[in-house]
Amino acid sequence: MKNMIERETREHDEADRKEQAVDEAFVEAYGDTLWAEARSWYERAGRGALIVDTTIQEQRDKKTGEKSFSLRLAYLGLTDWEALDAAGVAQKVRAYDPGQQFVLVLMRPDRTTSYRVAVPPEKIGQPPRAVGPR
Repeated sequence: MKNMIERETREHDEADRKEQAVDEAFVEAYGDTLWAEARSWYERAGRGALIVDTTIQEQRDKKTGEKSFSLRLAYLGLTDWEALDAAGVAQKVRAYDPGQQFVLVLMRPDRTTSYRVAVPPEKIGQPPRAVGPR
């Protein structure tokens, strides 16, 4: 899902650009999984944002010593974001097209950032069906 993060309209300083490049690489690496999770949650709970805690990922198999990675995911619906007074996230959740996009909140040790992520047409598949608020 290369370069699918929609860029903010504000000017970015160099640190912002570097942080966004790290986030884009994360979406590139895990985009298919993130899209599948966001779509599944949308179908169950309606419009919302997928939250990824990136602070704990690496694990080692006790027997083989091999590294593996896991993502800790959560999902909050629009009313939850509004209740949290997270205006930036709530605005993205209201605006995204769930058939082609999802809202992603990345929690890192030093920052939390939200993005509206566009999904490439070949990855979209059938339109999701929401049971919750749209």
